Amino acid sequence: MSALDRAAVEAADPGGMLGDVLAQPHQLGDALWRAQSAGIPNQDRPGGLIVCGMGGSAIGGDLAAAALGDRATRPITTVRGYALESWTGPDSLVLCASHSGNT
Repeated sequence: MSALDRAAVEAADPGGMLGDVLAQPHQLGDALWRAQSAGIPNQDRPGGLIVCGMGGSAIGGDLAAAALGDRATRPITTVRGYALESWTGPDSLVLCASHSGNT
């Protein structure tokens, strides 16, 4: 792998996605702690997980699907628009994320 200087990385990543990806371990640990502290019960939905978000807010769904790969026992789908997939039903778990709070 070649060494890249900071300016080259910033030019190729104007949205700062690299920083978001590198922060994932901390964010996942924090989210797990928050869910456990809140007493949220486990969700096993046959319809799978649908992660909705615009831009970088949707990256969590992509990362979860990539990290779990074939080990996922339910489908993980990422939606980058304002409408859910037509097959979404009451057996689907829908998670909506908005970094800015405007979507």
